[in-house]
Amino acid sequence: LSTIGVADAFSTSPSLSPRVKSQLQMATAGSLGCRPIGIGSAAPKTIITNFDLEDVVETSDEWISSRTGISQRHVLQHEETIKGLAIDAGKQALDMSGVDPEDIDLVICATSSSDDLFGDA
Repeated sequence: LSTIGVADAFSTSPSLSPRVKSQLQMATAGSLGCRPIGIGSAAPKTIITNFDLEDVVETSDEWISSRTGISQRHVLQHEETIKGLAIDAGKQALDMSGVDPEDIDLVICATSSSDDLFGDA
């Protein structure tokens, strides 16, 4: 799952549309005058359920769900990447924010499941 946010350094920005301003009533300006103005998320399309795992390993839906609370998980297929999910989520965040992509100065991305498991050496 990728979630991306777009932050507005000036919480009273006059350039925001009324639609975006109303969607962001839930966010308040922080101590540095910065707040989220757009959020997006994406997950792989392929879903593997606990029942699917029963065919692969000796387990059951009841055993997994009673111990973890997990009943299904999203998994990447060969043609999908974490970067692709981040791009999809970023587009959603930009759309919600009403900000022109050319006005973005910095993108910060953090993940515990990168495309390159060994880092960029």
